Amino acid sequence: MLKSLILLISFNFLLLATPFVTIYQLKNINLVYNIFIFVFSLFLWFLFDNSSINYQYLINFRFLGLFGLDGFSLCLVILTTFSFPFYFITLFEDKSTNKKQLFYFILIELFLILTFSSLDIFAFFIFFESTLIPMFLIIGTWGSRFRKIKAAYLFFLFTFVGSLTILFNLFYLFSQYGTINYYSLLNTQIPFYSQLIIWCCFFFTILH
Repeated sequence: MLKSLILLISFNFLLLATPFVTIYQLKNINLVYNIFIFVFSLFLWFLFDNSSINYQYLINFRFLGLFGLDGFSLCLVILTTFSFPFYFITLFEDKSTNKKQLFYFILIELFLILTFSSLDIFAFFIFFESTLIPMFLIIGTWGSRFRKIKAAYLFFLFTFVGSLTILFNLFYLFSQYGTINYYSLLNTQIPFYSQLIIWCCFFFTILH
């Protein structure tokens, strides 16, 4: 089910590549299609086994690591698919919309789903940071104020610098325990002081 959801979102890019389709028609198509994606994501909720404490809908991509969902990440995935149809609704009043803008937002949606479902902390870091690139381009290109370029650079800089603590965590976990797979770390005995260091780094990233 999770793999099907990722493929459905990826299929959005093929819709953008469809020739002889006006931008107004693309807005309608993407709105309907993203509503369908949201409805499809609800099946992840309905078929989720609440009695199990294990991750479900596991997928093992060869180069990207393990992906799966627990109750918390499932809520974030559904919230993501729920919010994007509203974005496409707002586009109907924006006459400056083009295919690039649609492409960037679909890319953000895909990266968010991969971020929330990743069980490899390094893959989580990569996908989380990847959302900065389309956001940077959206702010710098379609920002409504004269200082939009400066705002885009400041957004990228502060968010990226804050995320360096996650990168420190990755090196620390791998050097101490030989893995950055969250599924494996759940069954690893981590001393309290190590947990405190890891927690402080993640808290600083969120606070930043």
